[in-house]
Amino acid sequence: MTSLNWLSAVISFALESSIEVIIVILVIKAVIRMKGLDNPVTTSRFLLLPLIIPVIFSPAFHLMFPRLGQTAIIAQIEKAFAFLEVIRSYESYIAPFLILAFLLLLAYNLLTGFAISLREIRSNNQSRIPAHWEGQKILNRLAESFSVSCPLLTISARHPKAAYVLGWNRPIITLGNEWLRVLDMEEFEAVLAHELAHFKHSDNWQLLIAKTCRDLMFFNPLVHYIYNQYHEACEQAADDLALHITQKPLALASSLLKFWRMQQAIVIPAGSIGFVYHPQQLERRIQRLCNYSQETETTSPDNRLFYSLSITLTVVLSII
Repeated sequence: MTSLNWLSAVISFALESSIEVIIVILVIKAVIRMKGLDNPVTTSRFLLLPLIIPVIFSPAFHLMFPRLGQTAIIAQIEKAFAFLEVIRSYESYIAPFLILAFLLLLAYNLLTGFAISLREIRSNNQSRIPAHWEGQKILNRLAESFSVSCPLLTISARHPKAAYVLGWNRPIITLGNEWLRVLDMEEFEAVLAHELAHFKHSDNWQLLIAKTCRDLMFFNPLVHYIYNQYHEACEQAADDLALHITQKPLALASSLLKFWRMQQAIVIPAGSIGFVYHPQQLERRIQRLCNYSQETETTSPDNRLFYSLSITLTVVLSII
């Protein structure tokens, strides 16, 4: 009977989380369109909601208020179909497990990212080259413009074609040693500025949370689509902020093309932001860079709209 309850609870969670994802994404799209907030930095932030509400906010809310399960969407669906009558609201089974699984997976990803960054730092101290020192100078100058803490540039021999940023209080940018050969100084600066822009937007921890939520809702194709949209919006937002500082769109576009031509399949640690992956995403980013305008919005709107919408959606979806 226990296995049946767990199977029923899993089916129940799959149904309710899918319904919640659809409702949240429709509301988000409507709000963004009505408010005219269709810039990448705002879009990336709001696209977190359809990922984190079904996995974190909604289960936690049901745990705090158990009676909400009696009126939840899934409870009404269960009553309407006889073959689902053995399924009860998933909260009593899945919610504690789901939150625990999220925390464990998050901790694992954090520890993995920390171990990788520590290994790169140690190997970095053993191989200082002139280009590395010049890159660190450029990075320090950019950090002042971005108003972020003193960054660290590591040159990776293990992953000669990698480019990503790690770090929480201090940005740690890892660049494969092969890129020192193919990038000129303007392209090098553009790449470093792009990675610092990710750190400035807190994309590290946000993408880590988004990945974890996506993995816990692996059964839903819409979640994978939303995650890809979120990732692309993050990249475009980082491009915009980097260009706001460097004013060199062609250098960034050129570096994107070079990265794509020489990119190898590498494992990017969780909690890090890479540079470019998908060809369709690459094409759209280059088109935006060629049409770059200095008036592009690079900051998020008032937090009140984001937090009020998050709370409202969580409460409404829990009591429907």
